Amino acid sequence: IGPHMAEASDSNIQICKEVSSKIFEKAIDEPQNSMMYADLVQLLHDTQQRLTRELRANGTPTAAASIRTLILNRCQRQFYSVCKVSSDHDDFEVLHAKHRKRCQGNARLVAEVYRRKLLPSLIIEEVLRFLVKDDHPQLQIPLPDRMEVLSTLLTVAGSLMDWDRPVNRDVWTCILETSSAETTAPRIRFMLQDLLQLREDNWKPRRPVESPKKLAEATKDWQHNPYGGWAAESGH
Repeated sequence: IGPHMAEASDSNIQICKEVSSKIFEKAIDEPQNSMMYADLVQLLHDTQQRLTRELRANGTPTAAASIRTLILNRCQRQFYSVCKVSSDHDDFEVLHAKHRKRCQGNARLVAEVYRRKLLPSLIIEEVLRFLVKDDHPQLQIPLPDRMEVLSTLLTVAGSLMDWDRPVNRDVWTCILETSSAETTAPRIRFMLQDLLQLREDNWKPRRPVESPKKLAEATKDWQHNPYGGWAAESGH
């Protein structure tokens, strides 16, 4: 499907925008599938690049925008977004939780895209600075929310960071200080301590990270157990 999506997107700007929007929304709503969506971004990007080179070689102009660029622009806006509902609103907790989930899904997508070398290190470093600095102009985002996003981002991409760079050393110092501060909420403190332990373990997770099954794998599993799940458990 990916190559066909890229071919259609390369010839129509509106299709390109719709495809990028769909991928972004699905990716942040399904953070457990972030690797799959990042792979799709890479496939579409590579296919678009190839088609663009072929069209230019034939003297044909191309007008479509890059799907990679459109998705990363959405990711950037999400990073700096704020839950605009007042804390005294009746549904504040529900809406704030939904916003936090979107921010974490966005962080995982960005980290996976970065792992595929579709995002420069300088941009990741700028994001990290934003998440830890108290003098940033976008400070209306609460510190716990920023630390949560930071932890999600580095859990996936921390192994690729150059921690000897001064800017990254400053980030890590902030993580150390926040993780041990008495004013830090227990949930955030434990999350950051897990991140510290992950780096100490050379960024190797204690449990293997499961990637989404490919269609062939899912079909094979179904053939072996077509009545899995509740049906199998109920004996029908």
